[in-house]
Order: sequence, then C-alpha cells, then structure tokens
Amino acid sequence: MNDGSLDIQDLTVRFGGLTALDDVTLMAVPKQVTGIIGPNGAGKTTLLNAVCGFVRPQAGRVRFDGKDLTRIRPHQLARLGIARTLQGVGLFGGLSVLENVMVGATRHARTGFWSALSGLPLSDRDERRLRERGLAALDRVGAADLADRMPPTLAHGPRKRVALARALACEPRLLLLDEPASGLSDDELSELGHLIGRLAADVGVLVIEHRMDLMMSVCDRIFVLDFGKLIADGTPRQVQENPVVTEAYLGTALSVTDDQPAASKRASDAVRVLQGVSVAAAAGTITAVLGANGAGKTTLLRAINGFVRPSQGRVLVDGTDLARRRPEDIARAGVAHVPEGQGVITELSVAENLRLGALLRERSSRAVALEDIYQRFSVLADRKHMAAGTLSGGERQMLVIARALLSAPRVLLLDEPSLGLAPKIVAGVMELIRRLRDENGLTIMLVEQNARSALAIADQGIVLNLGKVVARDEAAVLAADEGLRRHYLGF
Repeated sequence: MNDGSLDIQDLTVRFGGLTALDDVTLMAVPKQVTGIIGPNGAGKTTLLNAVCGFVRPQAGRVRFDGKDLTRIRPHQLARLGIARTLQGVGLFGGLSVLENVMVGATRHARTGFWSALSGLPLSDRDERRLRERGLAALDRVGAADLADRMPPTLAHGPRKRVALARALACEPRLLLLDEPASGLSDDELSELGHLIGRLAADVGVLVIEHRMDLMMSVCDRIFVLDFGKLIADGTPRQVQENPVVTEAYLGTALSVTDDQPAASKRASDAVRVLQGVSVAAAAGTITAVLGANGAGKTTLLRAINGFVRPSQGRVLVDGTDLARRRPEDIARAGVAHVPEGQGVITELSVAENLRLGALLRERSSRAVALEDIYQRFSVLADRKHMAAGTLSGGERQMLVIARALLSAPRVLLLDEPSLGLAPKIVAGVMELIRRLRDENGLTIMLVEQNARSALAIADQGIVLNLGKVVARDEAAVLAADEGLRRHYLGF
C-alpha cells in the first residue's frame, strides 16, 4: 500500500534457539493510533526493532508506504518519514532542549559538514530553519517554554515531552512510541493521551505501552502479542472482552497438589516501601505481589534487598530493620534475591554457579549443602559439569533458585520466575516454590505476572498499581475476585 501504511507480513525473529517473533502479521494505517500490548517478553520491542532495522528478521516482510524496510538501516528511517521514541528518554545532557530537538530535524538540513565548518551564509540560514522547526515541535507538545533549559534540570515528565518533540521535528508520517507513559503521573498520563489523539489527526501512530487505561482510551486498533505470537487484535472493546487476552496477562489456574499443610504462621516480616506500601508476610508463607508492568513490583523486591534505598519506611525481618543496609549485609541477614531473567553465568558450569551461592556459608558446611541441592534438583546433578549457557529456560530457573538456597536464606525474593517459560515448565516451577514453603518453612515474596499461577500456591496476595497497593486479601479470595482484571489490566 502506498498510503503511508506500515504493513508487517509473516515476521519471524529468532535469537539462537529463542523465537522472539513467530509469523506476526499486522498493519498500522495513517491517521489512526495502533496499539501493541502483551506481557513481559511477548516480543513488542523486538517488533519495533525489526521495523527500525536494529534486528534482522529470519522471515517475513516489513513495508512502509509500499517500500520494503526488511533490510533498512536505522539512519535511513527519518528520510522515509518514520520517527521513533525509546523506552528511555535518551536526551543529550550537554545540549539545550532546543538543540536536542534540532537534532531530530537534521533530515531537513540543506548544507553539509564542510559548509557548516566554514560558516558559510547558507549554513547560517540552515541553522535558523532548524531552530524554527525545533521550536515548532516543542510548541506542538506544550514545551516551548523549555527551549533554553538543559535536560538534566528537568523532571522526568518534561523530558519525555522533549524526546517526543525531537521525534516530531523530522515531520514524520509514522510515529513509533515505545512506552511513552513510563514514569508519568496520572495528570501527565491524561495529557499524553490527549496529545497522542491530536498527533493522530496528522500522522499514523504505533504505540507500545503497558498502561492499559491509556491504550484503551487512545487506540483505534490493538494487536496483542504473547510469547512472540499474535493472539488477538481488534478494537479496544473487542480486546477487553477477549478471554485469550485475559489469560495471557493473568495466566491460567494451575492444579498444584498440596499434600502437606503450609507451615504454621510464626513471626511476621513487615515491609514499608514505595508510596506508602505496607505488607506483612508471616514466616513460612508465600505472598504473591501482582500488578501490571511499571506497578512497582520489582522495585519493592529491590528495596527489600538493598539495591534501592527507600526514602522512608522500614524493612523488618524478625524485628530487625534492614532498610538502607548494603545488599551484602542483607544477604548475610538471611534474605536471598532471585532477580528476573534467569541470571546464570553462562560461561561457568552448573557446579561453579552453585558454588558461588555457597560462599556465604562456613567452608566446612559447603560440601554438605551442595550435596543436598543435588539431591533436591536431580536435573542439576546430571548436568553439573555442563556450561550453564547450554541449559534450557526451565533448567536455568532451577539453577538460580538453587543457587539462592545455598545461602541458607529465611526470606526468598523471587522476581518473575515463570518469565519466558512454557506452561508445563511454569507448573513445575510453581510446584517447586510451594515445596520450598512447606518443606523448608521459607518466607517467600513472589513477584509474578502469571497471576493465576501465583495465587494457586500463595497464602496471600497484594496488587500494586503505580506504586500503591490497590488490593490485598487471601490468595483464594483474590483469585475469585472479578475486580482483579480491573486492578491488573486497567479495564
């Protein structure tokens, strides 16, 4: 099509053995807002990177205005009329706001390097034109009064507006927005929604965003990705009512055998972080921490573990305040953290990865602890001499959990342990977490996007939205609550 549409046909992208996009087909048409949503790891940003030439697809075609972009180079996009913002702000701290925006307008420059270096009159006129374009773009996003400011002096919201103005300065026909609402307040979010609506009157807008309230209010059509596959598309209302979409975000309920009762509730571990967040996790229980991307779930775990210093509040473990202590001191106090992403050291063997986890133990007890881990995780025993990089996703997840257990924790923080795993593997990981509570008496804080899987094994749950607790109850009550979808997905 030669009307300024972005046409993606049968796009497939693989990274080694991982298929990030699997035969994806979609279209973004001019003067409409097209949304792409999906859980973490669904392939949304990979899709934009393929469109922009940062990633080469193994199959499929990308066309814009009838031109093939499949082998495009990123620097050629602006001349074709395509502009993109990034998840981060990406401004030059040493340039003024106006100068940053002028960078986006350079495709309209008429002089080259030597003319500018020589200070020829044509170069002066060219700079004036770029300044005019830059000021017009700033005015378009309501930031003209910031032209002479330096980006480091601005708050996050205004910096996001400047980044958007820079993209608009090249006068695109297609605007690609990657998480434009990240870090914005409710008022700024509302302003962004109105701004996107105004921009769509002139250009096509393709937006990736986790804020469902924004997407449902501004998009004309929404495409939903999950594990690299397109699972749904339609109007916002059609997507809202599609049970496949709800399942992708909340997961499916797992049948987890519970042959043993949960350990009795003993001393409680109280946490106060983020925007007045409070949760008491009794010893020997699992607390599921739920919420959409950007809700503050990972920040909560990082505050407990010392990687983020809370500005106020306390982190109490057995009555001892660990807030503002160093992460290594918190680890010695019995708190182990398994971050998102199956963070094994791929060049080391399985055994070498595990030995790192045992370093906090007395030297005399390490061999016994390792043998206990091998008995519990037989698959790791079978592969202990193999490089960790050769393990499957599920095996890597077992390895990082086993490594954390070797520090003999009393509190275990798990961040998205099911991310990127097949449903059968997820069931095994959740069963493992349940056994750690029942057999070891561990206190577990479980951050998990697969809400139904987490609630199937948890004792209690909280739902975060924009750093605040919007729901809390026993896990069974939350799992049966129809309002969970509203708290979690924003509709």
